[in-house]
Amino acid sequence: MDWQLFTWIHSFAGRFGILDEIMKGLSSYTIYIFIGILILIACFSKKRIMAFVGIGGIVLGMLINYMVTLVYSRPRPFVSHDVVLLIDKAPSASFPSDTVMIAIAASFAIWFISRKVGWVFIAVSILVGKKVQNLAI
Repeated sequence: MDWQLFTWIHSFAGRFGILDEIMKGLSSYTIYIFIGILILIACFSKKRIMAFVGIGGIVLGMLINYMVTLVYSRPRPFVSHDVVLLIDKAPSASFPSDTVMIAIAASFAIWFISRKVGWVFIAVSILVGKKVQNLAI
C-alpha cells in the first residue's frame, strides 16, 4: 500500500509545470519561513513563550528523529526505485522526515498563538508532507 500511495502521488511529478514549481518552493523554503516566523514572534510578540515552546519542540523533534533513525531507517523511494527527481537529493533516510517534523512542530506552535493563522500553517504542513512524496525526497 505504501508503494501504491507513493506512485499515485508521484504520478503528478513532471506533468504539471506549475504544480512542480509549487512543490519545489514548498520543499526549498517552507521550513525556513516557518522558523523565521517563530523567531520573529519570539522577539516581538507578547506571546513569545509559545514561540520558544515551538522552537523547543522543533529541537526535541529533531532529536527524536535522530534517535529513530538509529533504530529504523527507511530508504528514500528514488534509492529503491527508478523515479523522476525534480530536485537533487542525497540518499538519506526518508522516515522519519525532518522536513515534515519541523513544519508540523512550527505549525502547531503558531496554532497555539493564533488559531486562524495556525490552520493555514497546518494546511501548508500537509502540503509539505505531500511534496515529500511528490518530489520523491
